[in-house]
Amino acid sequence: MNNPYQNMFCTNCGSTAEEADVFCIKCGEKIGGQEPAATSQIDYGRVRRLWNGRLGRLHFFTGNLFGILPIFVVVSIWGAVRMISESMNSGVSGESLDSIIGFFVLIAAFWWFFLHQCVTVRRCHDVGITGWFSLLTYIPYIGLIPGLYLLFKKGEEKVNSYGAVPKERGFLADVFNYKAQ
Repeated sequence: MNNPYQNMFCTNCGSTAEEADVFCIKCGEKIGGQEPAATSQIDYGRVRRLWNGRLGRLHFFTGNLFGILPIFVVVSIWGAVRMISESMNSGVSGESLDSIIGFFVLIAAFWWFFLHQCVTVRRCHDVGITGWFSLLTYIPYIGLIPGLYLLFKKGEEKVNSYGAVPKERGFLADVFNYKAQ
């Protein structure tokens, strides 16, 4: 009987891969062909893959815009509702409305942070640096410099220690790092 936790090895570069991996993290080659064993445990491999691999400049830029879009939508709705409620002198309290909208802005901010981390770490991998570099983008004022560096620096043109050169895939497939069918 197959052990679902048994490691496999890439036939191209020899690096260790988990059974659920479809592509080698180091060289990008297709691994195995077996379906992973069905288990009742959570597949953390899918979440882990959000930070693995490489991401080009265009999808890095659009991925960050995609992440900030919910914040823009929520704040726009809040402004419109606030303006209408004040002009009509409705019974809706401004404080309660602010609390509700603030909650949705907080959720949208967490969404943006998560998505920003995913695309920024993978963009760091594309230029050949560690994903920890992405934390520099959160330093007020100074964080603009590493952000612009990642936006304009051309990625490495060959396989690096973080994977193969990013292939052109659909936008969502690239941002969320799944295989487009």
